Amino acid sequence: MTLRSASVLALTALSFGVACARQPKIIDIKPVTAIGPQALVGTLDMVVGDPQPSGGPERLSTFLVEAGGKRTPLVIARGQIDALGPSARQPGVRVRVVGEPVTYNGSAAFRVVSISLSP
Repeated sequence: MTLRSASVLALTALSFGVACARQPKIIDIKPVTAIGPQALVGTLDMVVGDPQPSGGPERLSTFLVEAGGKRTPLVIARGQIDALGPSARQPGVRVRVVGEPVTYNGSAAFRVVSISLSP
């Protein structure tokens, strides 16, 4: 094997490894009920994580904490949160979400269709 063919082989193996590492994550969202949109009111709780090593915005895990203490994971787009303005990132902000209960990768969650600040 020549040095050139060994380099080509090494680059091919490296590109294959990189391609395998970048496979998209499969997200499985299924509606729980066919009742239609529901509204929930509670406190928005966001856990902010570091951005991906490749760059981009920070990672968000978003939950709704209802009056009785029930904490529900929200399936929500970053744009919906950003549209609320900077006050949405303050602790204890109350919101009203409209959406539907779903299973998200096997766990119970609530898919948000719309969100607004609540008094």
